[in-house]
Parts: sequence; C-alpha cells; structure tokens
Amino acid sequence: HREAPGDAVDGEAPHGDAVRGETALDLVFARAARNPDAVAVVHRERETRYRELVDATLHLAARLEAAGVAPGDRVVVCVERSTQMLVALLATWRVGAAYVPIDPAHPALRSAVVLEDAHARAAITQRALGLLEGFEGPTLFVEEEASVDALDAPSAHARPPRADDVAYVLFTSGSTGRPKGVAIGHRAFATFLRAMAHEPGLGADDRLLAITTLGFDIAGL
Repeated sequence: HREAPGDAVDGEAPHGDAVRGETALDLVFARAARNPDAVAVVHRERETRYRELVDATLHLAARLEAAGVAPGDRVVVCVERSTQMLVALLATWRVGAAYVPIDPAHPALRSAVVLEDAHARAAITQRALGLLEGFEGPTLFVEEEASVDALDAPSAHARPPRADDVAYVLFTSGSTGRPKGVAIGHRAFATFLRAMAHEPGLGADDRLLAITTLGFDIAGL
C-alpha cells in the first residue's frame, strides 16, 4: 500500500483549471519536494521515502533516455507488484513516454498480442521473469543500476510530460475478440486523482491497499 497523492490538491475542485497542465508525475514530485522523508511506498516490510522514490525514478529515467526512449514513445512494463513497479511507471513518465502494462501472470498469448500491437520503444522487466518473448527493442531490468554513461546523459526530463500526452495504454480483456489498446491521457488521470481527493476525500494521511493488477485502470490511484 502507499500514500495517496491527494495532499497535492490543497482542496481545489476536481475539474476545470484545477487540473490544467498538471500530471500525476507533477503531484508526486511536488509531494517529494515538500516532504522528502515522508513514506511514499510500503512493500512488505520495506518503507520507501519520497526522496528515495524520486532518486530511483531519475536513475531509471536516465537509463530509458540512454536506450533511446523519447517523448511520445511507449514503454512496456512487465514487473511484479513491488516498489520497483511504481518506479518503472514514474520513470517512463519522466521521459515523456507512456507505459503499457503486461501482467506477468497473464497467458503468453495475450502478452504476445499486447507486444505486437503496442509498438513499444523499450521494455522494463525483471530478470526473474526472463526476456519478453518476441520483443526486439531494448530491455531494461529494474534490478540493475544506471551505468556511468546513462548517468552522464542529458537530463532525463528533456521534455516533461504534458497534460495532453498519453499516460498509459491499457488493453481490454479481449472477451469479444482480440484485445484492443485504450490510451488514457495525463489530463484525464490527473482529473481522476483530484476527484478522488475531493470525494471520498483521500489525503496525505490515508493509505491505499493495492490489490488490482497494473492492467486495470483503477490501479493508477
């Protein structure tokens, strides 16, 4: 479970100008700037502070940028539920790209369909899960540290994500045929977060238990 980013809304209405030009990444980094030692994520017995979360995000973002990922690209994320999974999402946003989640528990055929249709520039996964079969682009493993070259690369924020950019692409269940990708924009997602801060009223002292797969829309909360 993790703290909700609702403290970033400061009571603003969940619509109109309140969300213009903002993204979920903005909310996370603003929270980190205000209180870097606050607990951002709890996974099993391990607590991760916001400053640690931001540092890990920047390192992975530098690796993505060094791998050629640019604003507007898509990045496949196939990572088991963990703090590293959250870092993978934030790092993807940090370089202006959109993430495409693949649940490690899903059948290989469904994953193959997603990989084929996603046209991803790169993938982020774990060594324990093995290589994504059929994916030919750069594959980054979350367990690895950024190389010296990656850390010396230009800032992994050459063009920050914009409200009108795609934040993530979810694929439908495929119950009516082949799974189809649905793109969700940053503006829509930020509006959703602000709406949840308004009603039911999630704030900085609340915690959310993550029980859904990353491929389900509500998981972003």
